[in-house]
Amino acid sequence: MQATLPNCNPKSCTPPVGRVHLRLRQAHPPQHSHRVLRPLTHQQRAKREAERCLQAASCGAQQGSGLQTATRRLRALDSYRLHLQRPDHDINLVECALLIAAHAYPDLDADACVAQIDALGDAIQRQLPEQAYPLRTLRAISSHLYQAEGFCGNKDNYFDPQNSCLNRVLATQTGIPITLGVLFMAVAQRVGLPMHGLNLPGHFMIKPSLEDLELLVDPFQGGEVCFLQDAEDKLSALYGMPVRVTPRVMQRSAAMSNRMILNRMLNNLKQIYIGTRMSERLLWIIQYIRITRPDAPEEIRDEGLCLYSLRRFRECEACMQEYLTARPNAQDAPTVRKLLEHLHAMRQPKE
Repeated sequence: MQATLPNCNPKSCTPPVGRVHLRLRQAHPPQHSHRVLRPLTHQQRAKREAERCLQAASCGAQQGSGLQTATRRLRALDSYRLHLQRPDHDINLVECALLIAAHAYPDLDADACVAQIDALGDAIQRQLPEQAYPLRTLRAISSHLYQAEGFCGNKDNYFDPQNSCLNRVLATQTGIPITLGVLFMAVAQRVGLPMHGLNLPGHFMIKPSLEDLELLVDPFQGGEVCFLQDAEDKLSALYGMPVRVTPRVMQRSAAMSNRMILNRMLNNLKQIYIGTRMSERLLWIIQYIRITRPDAPEEIRDEGLCLYSLRRFRECEACMQEYLTARPNAQDAPTVRKLLEHLHAMRQPKE
């Protein structure tokens, strides 16, 4: 992904975020002298966000509501950062997925969501004998989630951002493979069957974390329990050509890390918000991605482009300078430097 700058005069500049150009209103340049801006710390960013929301709230009928909402979002982001400091195997996928969902639903009740998943696990546990084989356990989970409870893949509105927010998946009983897979794995864990994600080409599936057990579950297709041949047929139909899923492929694809699963969930939301030009939400998601993938400087650039679309030019400039520090020889570095020149020109006093 490269930054492209189609027009770089001080009155009109429309850089893209990802592959989509954001239409921006004409910028009114702040009257500052030029200086090099240092990247904002998280505390500085949080303070600015709170001040911005407080100012907006003071103009409304319900003063303080904007600040409260921003505070909840910032607390969720902070909690997510703490979770991601743990070793990967100690990261709680459900808790992290709910913290991600707080970017859009800051008032969500995480405890109630966890209790709902606990109840699903308890209901399935009561249906199982003391010694249940993995295949029987998988079928019991699929039957309860998809038939008794009515969960299903949202084929009619796949790109609805609700599908990527676990609290809404629990409420609407619809989702996409990644969120339904996280739910399935969480329920399976509660009945004593650990599972992990498989990063198969073009399709997310899950499987029990047991050696020599070549069973897969398609969380988007009604929790269908698949054997290798079934998975090959699905992928062949998807690609329009024969695809082989050998045990060796499964072994190489096995055990997607928790960070990989969270990053996939976040990238889904990022692409949705790019396509719908929801810049405020996009900014939150990029911040989550930067925590999940701190070694991805392109996310610094994308955060800067998003800040530009929100007319937050000083923060945009700091991000772009941070990006060039990390990637001075990036292919899009000349374009980013042009954007910095443009931002500099905007901050010059009018004659």
